[in-house]
Amino acid sequence: MHFLRTGMSFGQLLIGVYGSISYNVVIMYSFYYMFVSFTRTLPWIGCNHSFNTYLCSELPKDCFAAAGIIASNGSCVPLSSLSDDQLDMYNVTYNPYNINDTDTIDGYDVSLYEDPFKEDRVTPSEEYWK
Repeated sequence: MHFLRTGMSFGQLLIGVYGSISYNVVIMYSFYYMFVSFTRTLPWIGCNHSFNTYLCSELPKDCFAAAGIIASNGSCVPLSSLSDDQLDMYNVTYNPYNINDTDTIDGYDVSLYEDPFKEDRVTPSEEYWK
């Protein structure tokens, strides 16, 4: 009988140690993210961090704001530097008189442009949590 109680004691000890470790891990993550959220900009917001890849979902919006498009190599290329053949390849047309349209960037009509990595894009927070 004495041997049986010894085994039960070790089992209780192991369960207690496992429970304490898992509880402390949860508390540690809570404290970590609480203090990280005190920064001026949250690290999981935006695509301007070292951990972000070219698949970050906000890059096309930032590239459009800089009067460019995402090329097939993942870089932001200014529309003014593209040749007519490249503009045709990306379904972009140039009309200098159509500047105020919502789908126009500096006279370039991007309404038919489609991001080459659209299906693979991930949010900045998904890249942060990896």
